[in-house]
Amino acid sequence: EETMSSSIRPTVILIILFLVLAGLPDLVFPYSEVIFPVGISKGETIVVNASGGGDYTIIQWAVDNASNGDTINVQPGTYSERVIINKSIRLIGTDPRDVFIDGEGQGHCLNIENSNDNEISNITTYNEDYGIYISNSNNNNINNIFSPNNQEGIHITN
Repeated sequence: EETMSSSIRPTVILIILFLVLAGLPDLVFPYSEVIFPVGISKGETIVVNASGGGDYTIIQWAVDNASNGDTINVQPGTYSERVIINKSIRLIGTDPRDVFIDGEGQGHCLNIENSNDNEISNITTYNEDYGIYISNSNNNNINNIFSPNNQEGIHITN
């Protein structure tokens, strides 16, 4: 009787311990999905293609319909528009030699205002005062951007 009892007891303890620990992450970290920064969030991916092969043909439409944490992949092409970003997103072109935003002299090609934690990369902006204008925004990651024929490539102000 003692041998059976002594072998069952550790097994029961291990099973109880496993069941308690299996539910522990949700009890200890109930807000775990809230703490991920934008760069590793679980947002949707939106595709912009100037010739119609994506979700949108205009970058601003994709930005307007994106949520915080979404990634907007911009496919090769020339986009004649001014893009205003006022939420935390990732705007990623395929390559700055293939993705062009022509601001058509309207002020700024990309305007990031009152939003934080954006990532902008692999895009060429031209034909504007500023390629990228950042206002009242923090923790933005801007890389691999070319801005020929602009007064300034990137202008940052508060």
